[in-house]
Amino acid sequence: MHLLERVACALASLIATALPLAARAEEALTFAASDDWLPYSSAQAPEGGLLVKISRAALRAAGRDSHYVFPPWNRAIEEARAGAVAGIVGAWHSAEREKDFLYSAPIIRNDIVFFAFADRPIRDQKLADLQPYRIGAVRGNSFISTLQQARLRLDLASSQDENLRKFLNRRFDILVDERRATELAIRTH
Repeated sequence: MHLLERVACALASLIATALPLAARAEEALTFAASDDWLPYSSAQAPEGGLLVKISRAALRAAGRDSHYVFPPWNRAIEEARAGAVAGIVGAWHSAEREKDFLYSAPIIRNDIVFFAFADRPIRDQKLADLQPYRIGAVRGNSFISTLQQARLRLDLASSQDENLRKFLNRRFDILVDERRATELAIRTH
């Protein structure tokens, strides 16, 4: 079995079992993916982004057609919970989400990192050391609860774009998000 086929099968199991599906086999399945998470998913990205491309290939290998919508992330999660879409592409695992969704093995590796301005370096080593700083993050991200448990001062945005704009305007000290997506967003702003 080729690598793409193995990835496709793993992803197909995630997506096809995420929610009970009432759709007939000939109907295209509709999935939600974040609209502003380049290079992974976006309505503006070629083929919808890397995760959408992999998802489409996985479902095609399983004999299913698929369609993708790109709402804001929190709406994507709510639509999946409500059964309005068959599942979500690109959702990180969390104990809270595990109550509502089934997951496959990870398809890609994501690195959650902290960004700070060079003229205000942050050299702390533990989450608790970050308590004096204001930290920007996107509402609904799975790692938010970890930051809240550490009693960090969070400034939550509704999208990656809003979070980045606030950071670039120095409305908070540290931005936390996925490394590749944030680096790409910084280069294109």
